[in-house]
Amino acid sequence: MFPLRQANREMAGSFSLFEVYDSLDEAVTAAYLGSRYSKEQAGDPRPRVLGLIDSTDVRALLREVLHSAGYNTVMTSKMEDAEMLAKAMKPNTVLLSARMSSMDRSLAQKSLQRLVPGARFVMLDEGFATQDPGEAAQTLLSTLAGL
Repeated sequence: MFPLRQANREMAGSFSLFEVYDSLDEAVTAAYLGSRYSKEQAGDPRPRVLGLIDSTDVRALLREVLHSAGYNTVMTSKMEDAEMLAKAMKPNTVLLSARMSSMDRSLAQKSLQRLVPGARFVMLDEGFATQDPGEAAQTLLSTLAGL
């Protein structure tokens, strides 16, 4: 049998294992950003990019390239998550893939424009996923620099 004092200490320590968020939006944002998320980092000066991309490979490439180039980047394949993330992170730029299985691209753009009216939208074309990764990355970075 555990002494009561030891049980209380163990229970109190278990609370530090869990993060507490004020809203579902904040929790989803934290889940996507992982260790990079902090409520105190709200003033992060890096440009914020939200990607709504179906392809896992393209999401991984974009996340790595944009993060390396100094962008605060979050990628998702789900429209519901994109809406929550858009509200929470207020992206400067939104990337949309050519094909989206969860929703029509123009409807996704309209929905996200309502949530972040000042954001710029970059539509990735069908050929983006078939390009050489280095070429695709360079083209995207040039496009973003020109916005």
